[in-house]
Amino acid sequence: MAVADIAGNATVKRMLLLTASEGKYGTAFIFSGEENLGKNFAALQFAKTLNCKTPQPGGDCCDACDNCLLLDKTLGALDGKGEQQYPHPDVKYVNTEKSQITKELVRDAVSEINSFKGVQLRKKILIIQDAERMNAPASNSILKMVEEPHKDVVFMLIVNNLEEMLPTILSRCRRVELRRAAPAEMKKAISAARPDWTDAQKAEAVEFSSGRIGDALRYQEIKEEMRDAAGVFMAVSGRRDNVEDVFEAVKRVEELYKREKEREKKAKKTGIARIFLLDIIKILSYIYRDYMLEKLGLKSVLKLRYGIDPFNVRDYAPEKITAIIRLLERSGADVESNANVGVVFSNLLFQIRKEGLN
Repeated sequence: MAVADIAGNATVKRMLLLTASEGKYGTAFIFSGEENLGKNFAALQFAKTLNCKTPQPGGDCCDACDNCLLLDKTLGALDGKGEQQYPHPDVKYVNTEKSQITKELVRDAVSEINSFKGVQLRKKILIIQDAERMNAPASNSILKMVEEPHKDVVFMLIVNNLEEMLPTILSRCRRVELRRAAPAEMKKAISAARPDWTDAQKAEAVEFSSGRIGDALRYQEIKEEMRDAAGVFMAVSGRRDNVEDVFEAVKRVEELYKREKEREKKAKKTGIARIFLLDIIKILSYIYRDYMLEKLGLKSVLKLRYGIDPFNVRDYAPEKITAIIRLLERSGADVESNANVGVVFSNLLFQIRKEGLN
């Protein structure tokens, strides 16, 4: 894979290739945009392009030289905790399951990447995942690195929400803002990444993902979760209010969560169950957003994507839907921070039901 394989985002691709070919690119980049737009993928391909030994016409990486293969291995293979399976002194990927990225975590990563000359790569790479989760001391550590850059290190911040970043960091980094890809671009990207999928599977993935390549590539994995999320949606937001339906929805998700915990034990990997619950919350947010579009007369997709008849959904005002989406976002953050997931999800569903009754 290469920069050319980024889904859509023609302007971003041109900018990355031009930046790499000019050789005057600075040291700090922010890859921003919604979740699941392919920010990590774009950062990886850019890192390969900066270090490729045999760049292609136009400046893209060859995807075959020693440096390209090294970066694919070190940044493309993560363990169950989201950490590098194959560490390398030239590449540092910072990720944590904790709710905050601490100063110590950032300081240690910066120290490691700055302390030694490159072993193999021309430009050493430091990537911080979900950089908006850096606390104030960690952000100040990064700011110092931006202001006093190491000439042989390029660091990239992966950010979902720019509003949570220090303005002083934003002003000193080159921005790479990814957007949703058009359906034709999505189909092309899916075909390249999933050549074994049928045309019907690709079409379903394009329809569900709405331009988010990360969701599209996981579509076959989360089809069952989509059905479960649709059932939860109808339990808490159906036209017929029945508190027993909410209890049943909570019970169903708890049973599925226990099943995923068993998978964790067998696979000897952590995080599988939490990812499942985050998927349910994320799909729920998609359903409410699509319901908002349907209510505003902009798009009719509830029936096609989720099998939900909009006439059987409670008649929410747009501000109520917005409030529910905020509840989902907060609950997702709580699950990511290792809160009691059973309590979080149960509270979430009853809060959503309460919004509909007020």
